[in-house]
Amino acid sequence: HHQSSSPSEQTKIIKTRGQLQVVPNHTIEDHPKLDILIIPGGDGRHHIMDDPLLHNWIKVQFDSSLQFLLSVCSGAFILGKAGLLDGLEVTTHHATFDEFEASFPSVKLIKDKKKRFVDSGQKIITSGGISAGIDMSLYLIEKLIGKEDTKKTTDEMEYKW
Repeated sequence: HHQSSSPSEQTKIIKTRGQLQVVPNHTIEDHPKLDILIIPGGDGRHHIMDDPLLHNWIKVQFDSSLQFLLSVCSGAFILGKAGLLDGLEVTTHHATFDEFEASFPSVKLIKDKKKRFVDSGQKIITSGGISAGIDMSLYLIEKLIGKEDTKKTTDEMEYKW
């Protein structure tokens, strides 16, 4: 049995790209133990990238309960700002390669658009854009519960994997 949680600094509705609304069901103060944390990217990262409360919260999760910390798209910037990527191989959305390299010179950025996600081997996995995040998620499903369940998932999604 798997449970999903959407913690945020507040429980107010968050509007994302395309006006999709995310309703956090916990705050970063009262959420259940997390096994996997996914940090999204996109233009919204600019509003939270320099938030020390968020960086500290991510580091606390990383050092305590997390099995895996993932970023999608430019969410890697947030992990970089939190100081969690130094010395690791990572990727991000191709449109942000130059900005990422300039911002985090101690991180080994894989700038190959064909490399859709990168497993650092240190429980951190980063991906390029949105569909690369789907590939990264399927990779993690396969890693955690096997090829058979991943195949069932991709068949249900009608997703070529």
